[in-house]
Parts: sequence; structure tokens; C-alpha cells
Amino acid sequence: MQKRLLTRLRNTGINLVDGFWLMVDGTFQTINQKPSTINLQTMLNKGLRDEEKIRIDNVLKTLRTLVYVPYPLNNLEKENIENQLKEIGLNLETLSSQTNDDLITLLMRLHFDWEHLEKFGDILIEFSKDENYNFTDKTLAIYQYIQKESKVFSFGINTKISSLKNK
Repeated sequence: MQKRLLTRLRNTGINLVDGFWLMVDGTFQTINQKPSTINLQTMLNKGLRDEEKIRIDNVLKTLRTLVYVPYPLNNLEKENIENQLKEIGLNLETLSSQTNDDLITLLMRLHFDWEHLEKFGDILIEFSKDENYNFTDKTLAIYQYIQKESKVFSFGINTKISSLKNK
């Protein structure tokens, strides 16, 4: 069985001469130490990043449901939005007062990935429909940052940028 596995791995271009291998994120990685002595800190950091990603996802989902309301927001709904923003270290005052670049830097420090940034931009656009808040410039900056820094062209993001520029 081990011989068949080694043959399969070599057929995929993986060379296992003097090392051990480890499956990481769907790909095989060679390591120079026994698997039992692999640095557990790396595994723990990945687990913490996953927990942080899940936490941010949950907050953004809740914010999305609070912001997508077909009528003007009342004080209770605004308070709920404020509470959800606090879950990720933000508030309405911070959003309003930050420059576009400072907001993006802050979001990146809060461990937002590209998907989180896009969702957050979508939420800001919906929230901007309330007459007291206008976050379209910040959202445009977020979308442009994603398009530039992610190194992947997205037609969806590009369409959102075009629609914001045409407003």
C-alpha cells in the first residue's frame, strides 16, 4: 500500500526522497522532521484564524440582516447595528470619521479578508441609503482596494465600482 501511495504521489510531481509528507490545505508538503514533532503553534494559529473568520462572518451576516430593511431605520435598529459593529471593533462614529485609507488599514488589522471586505462594502452601501449616512466613497475605496490588492480580477467587484462611480 505504501508503495502504491508513493507511486501516486510521484505521478503528481511530488518528490519524497528524504523527508516525510503532510497534507496541508489539500496539497502535500514535505517536511524534514517527523510528523509527531511538527510545530503545534502553526496548527493553533490556523485554528485561531478560522475562529476569527467565523466570528467576522457571523457579525457581517447579522449586520446584513439589520441593514437590509425596506423602511427607514429607527433608533432601536441603529442601536442593534452599533452593537454588531462593536463586535468587530468598530462603531458608526469611527466609520464616519476615518479616512478611506485609514478605514481600510483598520479593517485589515481586524483580520478582514477579501470576502469580508466585499461584504462589508455591500453593507455600507445599503446603510448609505439612510439619509443620515453616506459611505459611498468609503465603499468605493474598499472595492478598489480589493480589486487592486487581491491580484484577482473580479467582474462582480468591477461592476460594483462602475455603478458607484456612475451615481
